Amino acid sequence: MIIPGSSQAVHVLALATANLGKIKEFEALLGPLHWHLQNLKQTGLSLPAEETSKDGATLESNATLKAEHVSRALNCWALADDSGLFVEALPQVLGVDTATYGGTAKLLAAMKNVVNRQAELRCVLALARPNQPTLLFKGVDHGSIATDAEGTAGLTYDPVFIQDGETLTNAQRIELLGLAQVKGAGHRGRAIQAFLNWALQNSRS
Repeated sequence: MIIPGSSQAVHVLALATANLGKIKEFEALLGPLHWHLQNLKQTGLSLPAEETSKDGATLESNATLKAEHVSRALNCWALADDSGLFVEALPQVLGVDTATYGGTAKLLAAMKNVVNRQAELRCVLALARPNQPTLLFKGVDHGSIATDAEGTAGLTYDPVFIQDGETLTNAQRIELLGLAQVKGAGHRGRAIQAFLNWALQNSRS
């Protein structure tokens, strides 16, 4: 595709999200591709409703649903993510339903007297391409739930998630080190790195 103002063919990649926080993460981490990125704030396209765990949904199925919807609508490659916080002590909540769980205050209240605070942030990226199979890329971030919310940077659960080997929450570390450095080593960053490795070798396909 030729982008207006450019004489060269440029890969267009639609980001299947209107979440400004996620858009910033994607833009920071996808920089090495030098592709033309679009997002749903720019296109005005709406996403289909995600399925919940009650429907038997998974991160993989929801990411695929969003990516394929955007790819069909815009006739270009589309990248969608579905991410979730999985807390070992609360196996029946969060996970696929993280976005609708209720936020950090509810989580901290549920974990008030819980000793086992182990948790994982998981991300699945789906890359949909017209007339080609959808590909999946995954990333996992191991850590624990803090006893109090600390920091304000990042997305919803960054103020309560402490990555293994760290003493500060993700939100505090983003404030100190920047979004790209912290998120690049996180669940979405690892999934994006797997996508980058593939894209840098296969972007002409």
